Amino acid sequence: MFFICLNRTVATSAVPLLLLVVTFAITACAPREPDQVPAILLFNGTGTSPNDVVAVETILKERHLD
Repeated sequence: MFFICLNRTVATSAVPLLLLVVTFAITACAPREPDQVPAILLFNGTGTSPNDVVAVETILKERHLD
């Protein structure tokens, strides 16, 4: 009923704006994707001691930390 009172120019220019608002509303309500990034990053490269890296990795695994 609202669009019947408007002239054709106003009604056609309102449609893209309405679609944009609806798109933002739908995506804002979408559930967030779970993070696939591990919580802890363990560096194993230049400047590290191989035995220390293995020891820290073992501790992290024992405590079930990714």
